[in-house]
Amino acid sequence: MILSLHPGDQLVAPDTGDSYDVVDRRGSGAVGVVYACRINGSHVAIKIPADWSSLRDLMHEVRYTLGEQWPFGAVASSVILVQLTRRPEVGLVPAVVYPLGEETLYHRIIMSRRLAPKSVIRMATQISTCLSSSDLMHRDLKPENILLDRDGNVMVADWGLAVPQNPVVRDCHRIDIGGCAVGTACYMAPEQLLAAESADCRCDIFSLGIIMIESLVGSLPRPRRLAHQDQQGYLEVLLDTHVVVPSTIQPPLRDVISRMTSHPRARRTMDWWAVLDDLDRCAAEIV
Repeated sequence: MILSLHPGDQLVAPDTGDSYDVVDRRGSGAVGVVYACRINGSHVAIKIPADWSSLRDLMHEVRYTLGEQWPFGAVASSVILVQLTRRPEVGLVPAVVYPLGEETLYHRIIMSRRLAPKSVIRMATQISTCLSSSDLMHRDLKPENILLDRDGNVMVADWGLAVPQNPVVRDCHRIDIGGCAVGTACYMAPEQLLAAESADCRCDIFSLGIIMIESLVGSLPRPRRLAHQDQQGYLEVLLDTHVVVPSTIQPPLRDVISRMTSHPRARRTMDWWAVLDDLDRCAAEIV
C-alpha cells in the first residue's frame, strides 16, 4: 500500500496549498482506498491508489469521469498530488477527489433490511438517469457503489471498470474490454459472466434489477460464493440460476424487475429509456 492513513492524519497538496484532514476510512478495492477528509469545513472523499501498479486503473476511472456533470454521478472533481505530513519521506502521491456520500446503499440495506417500494423506485430512477446520461457501461453496479445523501438521493460511484457503451467509440480509442468477466459475480448478467466483450447496457440493467430486489426484500435473489467454493463452480451455479422475483414485491414493480433480470438478454428491458418509462409507470401505480 502506498499510504496507510489514520483519523487525524493530514494530507497537504503543495500545488494548491490545500490541507485535507483524514476523518476515517470509507472503503477499499483493487484500485485504491477511499478516505473521508475534511477541507475548509466541508467533506470530500479522497481515493489513494492501492499500490503503484494500480495507478493506471485509477487513471482509467478518471479518464471518463473527471469534470463530468452527469446527474446522480459521484465523479472525480480533481486529481491532486498529496503529501502525508507525518511521513514526508514518502514524497508526493497521486490522489483523486470525489464527492462524499452520507452512506452506501449496502449499509442502508443492512440497517433497514427492507426499503419502501417508493424509495426503491426513486433510487432506481436516479441510477438509470445517471447511466443513460453517461453513455458508459459501469460494469460493477452493486450496493457498495451506490452512495446516498441524507435525503436519500443517489450518487453512482466507482467507475473503475467503466467503458464507452458504443463499440465504435471503443474501437476509435483502441479500448479492449478483454475476454474475461469483470465485475461482482452475484450482480452480473449471464452474458457478462461468460465474456466481457459481449456486455452492453443490458448488463447494467440486469445488475440494477438485482439491486432493487435486494433493497426491497433485504437479501440477494442469487447465491453468494461460499468460502470453500471454487470460482468456476460458482460461476456455473450463477449461469444455471434464473432470477425469481419474490412474490412479496407488488405486481407492477415485480413485472418491471422481471423484465430487467431476464436470463435471456433478448427478453430483457432494451435500454435505459425503457427502464425509465417502466419506473415512471410504477411510481404512479405503487402506493
